[in-house]
Amino acid sequence: MNKSRVGRVDRIEKHRRYFKHLRRSTKVMFHDENNETKVGDQVLVTSSRPLSARKKFSLLKIVRKGQE
Repeated sequence: MNKSRVGRVDRIEKHRRYFKHLRRSTKVMFHDENNETKVGDQVLVTSSRPLSARKKFSLLKIVRKGQE
């Protein structure tokens, strides 16, 4: 997976019937041209043309570096 990363998008939804707040997450695969992201970084990704079967996003910028 050279130049590829997997990120997680978190969101909070409300249950339609019980109105309980649920935490949901989605995994997205994005293109990292310079291999500059590490585990724990918060990044901003944007949609792009499909680069592979699962990779449809590309890295825009690193918002905050993670702790290692």
